[in-house]
Amino acid sequence: MIRAEIQRATAWLLAMMVMGTAAIGAEVKLPAPGMEGWQSLVFPGVEKHTRYTVVNEHCMDAVKAEAECSASGLFLPIDIDARKTPRLEWAWKVEQPLSDRGAAREDFAARVFVLFAFDPARASWWQRLQHGIGALLYRQAASGPTIHYVWSASDPVGTVWDGSGANAKMVSLGSAPRGDWRKESVDVVGDYRKLFGTDPPQVLGVALSTDADHSCQSAVAYFAELRFVGAD
Repeated sequence: MIRAEIQRATAWLLAMMVMGTAAIGAEVKLPAPGMEGWQSLVFPGVEKHTRYTVVNEHCMDAVKAEAECSASGLFLPIDIDARKTPRLEWAWKVEQPLSDRGAAREDFAARVFVLFAFDPARASWWQRLQHGIGALLYRQAASGPTIHYVWSASDPVGTVWDGSGANAKMVSLGSAPRGDWRKESVDVVGDYRKLFGTDPPQVLGVALSTDADHSCQSAVAYFAELRFVGAD
């Protein structure tokens, strides 16, 4: 356990060092997915985990995610001023999409999500209870609200719905032809205001995942070039 704690602390410090040196004007370049600073993100009750491999695609340092009836993610703790860099940008592609999610509304070939700090003053008693349960499950400080930007061929761009987690919002970004890289740019601060009706608290980190555990399918996706930038 001591070794695991040291590894987590080292990853956090590396991420903070990168954040401090990568900011150029109104831009914060995040470490390439899967590189130093990124941590494994596993979900309670899910035994089979998605495989993540660092690759180089089209001259981009990327991570390849391969899910086989599995789910897990990668998480990067960050410390940025979202007021100065409210937009999150990245590139992704799906090589093997999910054929049909059916009722599995939590399965996506690709998703990128932003985690915010928990603010008990803004939370209902039910949200505070859920947050406390999550903290017990993970045995560490759990995040607060989350916005999940998902790759979805079945949900029109801009479709929003509640996720299964406490205070989680899902936002469809649509899809692209199989194997085609696509670049995204989302207004994290603006989306938070629309979804939660208030200014966002501190951003705790970003995460990505490819999951197919509920529908028990195969999915393959790639993620690259994540960065926070200023408003247009």
